[in-house]
Amino acid sequence: FESKYEFRNKKRVFDISPSFNINNSQSSSSEQSSSSGSNQGLQSVNNTYSQNNIDSKNITFDAGYINTGSFDQTVKRPKNYQVNYTFYAGSSGNQQWNKTAFRSVKDSTQNKNFDRRYNKNFNDINQTLFLQLNDLKSLIFRNKNLAGFDFQFQNNFYLNTHNENNMVTDKDSLSKLYLLNDYLTNKSANNTFNDKPALNFNKWFMKSLANRYQKTVFIQALAESQFYHLKNTSEKSFQNLEYNYLKFIPSASINYTNYQYGDHQMSMSINYKASSDYPNVDQLAPLTDSSNVYYIQKGTGNLKPDYKHEVSLTFQNSIMKSKNVFFYSLYINAGVINNNMMDSSIYDNLGRSIHYTVNANGNKYASAMGNLNKAFKFKENQLQLSAMTNFNIAKNPNYVNSVLIMSNSFTNNTNVNLHYRLKDFLVISLGENLSFFHSIQNASNKNEFKNSRKSTTFSTSINFTKKLTLSSNITYNRNTSSGSSSIDFTIWNASTQYRFLKGNNAEIKLSALDLLHQNTSIINYGSNNYLARGTVNVLQQYFMVTFSYFPRKFGKEKN
Repeated sequence: FESKYEFRNKKRVFDISPSFNINNSQSSSSEQSSSSGSNQGLQSVNNTYSQNNIDSKNITFDAGYINTGSFDQTVKRPKNYQVNYTFYAGSSGNQQWNKTAFRSVKDSTQNKNFDRRYNKNFNDINQTLFLQLNDLKSLIFRNKNLAGFDFQFQNNFYLNTHNENNMVTDKDSLSKLYLLNDYLTNKSANNTFNDKPALNFNKWFMKSLANRYQKTVFIQALAESQFYHLKNTSEKSFQNLEYNYLKFIPSASINYTNYQYGDHQMSMSINYKASSDYPNVDQLAPLTDSSNVYYIQKGTGNLKPDYKHEVSLTFQNSIMKSKNVFFYSLYINAGVINNNMMDSSIYDNLGRSIHYTVNANGNKYASAMGNLNKAFKFKENQLQLSAMTNFNIAKNPNYVNSVLIMSNSFTNNTNVNLHYRLKDFLVISLGENLSFFHSIQNASNKNEFKNSRKSTTFSTSINFTKKLTLSSNITYNRNTSSGSSSIDFTIWNASTQYRFLKGNNAEIKLSALDLLHQNTSIINYGSNNYLARGTVNVLQQYFMVTFSYFPRKFGKEKN
């Protein structure tokens, strides 16, 4: 349930938005995994069956007030300010059952079985308060111009309280009863305080000619500090933690806009931003669940927050002439992360791994994204071209078996679509999507990881009459990955729809999905020093009948 009330006049805006949500979900999954060594063959297999039942409910209350008046000299108080307050309270109960069977191919003494039940209960209260004083210059300096510079004060305050009450039991092989797991059973309370006060300095430059053009430059600098406090109390003594941090996280930007009336609009911005992420309890001192055999997470007590510097450039241009509609944009960003919180993995000869979060320097990244849309109109035909591509390069440090490895990775995603329309009778579309990942390590063996996803889609829609439409689309998919053969499949869908009643506001539609019976949901992605490859069972060929009714009609239809 969601609702909103808003009051607005020339100087004030007030809104309030209460909402609540109740959810229940059940799920079950079965997973089969195996581990192989490059020179050892199959090492181990692991089978897991899981059931989940989650009940959750939450309520959110959001209120905001904006006053756009000018500084009041008589009472000497600001009248141009903004206040926003959000309150969230939620609770969740999760009943989970996991059965795991781990088998070592060469050493049967390492075989393990888990039959574990979890009863997890969570309670959260989040509060945020945002305050911005827009006429701080008038409040302090009265009518002084200060070379046209303006400045505001703003503060973003966040407070979170998270409580957990978890009971975990294991099935005893002798008595067949579920006995309490004293280690994983735990009560804890986590409080996080995050406050960001800031002074915002800015200035506008403007040049314009009525009904001809308007050019603006906006300069902004944000002097922002961050006070971060975390306190965790737990029945486990090693999870009783408390730390405080104070960081300076400034940002700055320059924005330029050139608006030529009726012709085009161009904008460009350059931005810099500093930010910091802080370690959480699961990274510092987690309760390690041994049933996650292939991925054991442990803590690092002396973990420090990272500190990121990022710069970005944005450029976009829009041609607004009716016979030459054209839009293109470019976004570039780059950054470096000091004390990056990254993964340290230790693998054994059965493929099991233990993971720690540790700090390391050397993390760098850069990316570029381009986008264009062009429309061609001639007589009763229209042709639209859209293209999007992005490139990402990164240098990521990580430890594997206590050896520092730098992974140099490159990813690309390109999407091109061609769309043709003949009146309201025929629509034809052709699309091509290509995703590519490549990573190479600087270790002695120079391991390389590659994968790609490619899809080609052809679709068409024919309106035989105003009432009858036939549509179809076919997509050829190809997935490749290092060390395995490609996976190819084709999805063909078709549908026909018929509209009826006086205003054509009722519709019946017959759809045929996956006519070739090849639908396969592919897992195929990579990151740094690993590739993930797999399939998920999905619904294959099926047919569906849909009835729709559109109760409202706008305008009058000409005969």
